[in-house]
Amino acid sequence: MAGDLGAVEELCEVLRSAGTEKKEEESKKRPHEPMRDVDHASSSSGDSPELGPEQRLLQAGLTALAVICSSHEEFRKKVFDSGNHKAILEELKHPEARIRAAACQVVVSLARAEKFAKNVLVTEGAIPLLHKLLFDKYIDVELAATSALCNIALEFQTQVCAEGECVKRLVDLTQSKEAALRYRAMFAVKNLVFQTSSETKKSVMERLGYARLVALIDDEDATVGEQAICTLRNVLHERPEWIHEVIDRSGEGVLFKKIADKLESPNPALVTQSIYLLCNIASGGERQKALLMDSGTVGKAVAQLVHNIAVLYL
Repeated sequence: MAGDLGAVEELCEVLRSAGTEKKEEESKKRPHEPMRDVDHASSSSGDSPELGPEQRLLQAGLTALAVICSSHEEFRKKVFDSGNHKAILEELKHPEARIRAAACQVVVSLARAEKFAKNVLVTEGAIPLLHKLLFDKYIDVELAATSALCNIALEFQTQVCAEGECVKRLVDLTQSKEAALRYRAMFAVKNLVFQTSSETKKSVMERLGYARLVALIDDEDATVGEQAICTLRNVLHERPEWIHEVIDRSGEGVLFKKIADKLESPNPALVTQSIYLLCNIASGGERQKALLMDSGTVGKAVAQLVHNIAVLYL
C-alpha cells in the first residue's frame, strides 16, 4: 500500500510538471474547440492532431491516476490531502479534448470518495466545469463529464440542480442518438432524485416530464430502460401518491402496460426493477393499492411471474 501511495505522489508530480508548463503556449496555438450538440459530436481520438510528448505524458498520467484512484479511498484521500485535485480540475479546461476526457475520468474516480472529501470537488467548482463539458464538441468528453456528474449528483443533488441549466442538459442527453450517452445521462438523473427532498424531485421532474420518463422505459437500449424504471422508483420512494400524477401525465394505462411488458422480459434487471417499482407504488394508501389491483395487465404479469418462479424452484 505504501508503494501505491508513492505512485500516486509520482503521478501527481507528472501532472504538475507536464500540465502547467505547456498549457499557455498550447492555448495560443490551438484555441478550445467550440461547443456544439452531442448528436454532431465526434470521437476525441478521431481527426485530432497527434499529441506532443508533454501532452502524451499528461494524458497517460491522468489515465493512470484515474485507474489507481478508482477503487481505493486511501489513494483518493492522498490526492485531496496534497491539493492535487485543483490541478486535475484545471485540466478540465485543457484545449486538447483527449486530456479533458482523461481529466474527467480522474474526477469520476475522485467523486467516489466519502462525502466530506467529495465536497472539496464541489467547493472548488467541479460542477460548473463539468456542466460546460456536457456541451463539448467531442463525445468522449461528454461521456466522461456525464459520468463524473453522475457520481457527484448522488449526494449533491441540490448543488447540481442549482447549476444553471445543468439538469436540462442532462435531460436533453437522454434523447441522444448515442446509447452510451443516453444511459449515463439517465443514470445521472436517477441519482438526482435518489433519497432527496420533494422539492428537488419536483424540480428535476419539471424538466424531465413524466411522459418522457415513462417513454424511456421502452428505450431500444435495455440499460436505458432499466435506469428509467429506477428513476421512477426513486421519484415514488416515500411519495407513492405521486403515481396519480405520473398516470395523468403519461396517459391512462400506459405506465402499467409498460411495466407489465417488463415483468415478462427475458432481461432479469428489467424484471427486478419493475418489481421494486410496483412495491413502491403498493406502499401507499388504499387508493394506490387499488390502482394495482384494478390493473389487469399488471395483475396478469405478476401472476405469470409467480407461476414461472414456482415452476423453476418448487
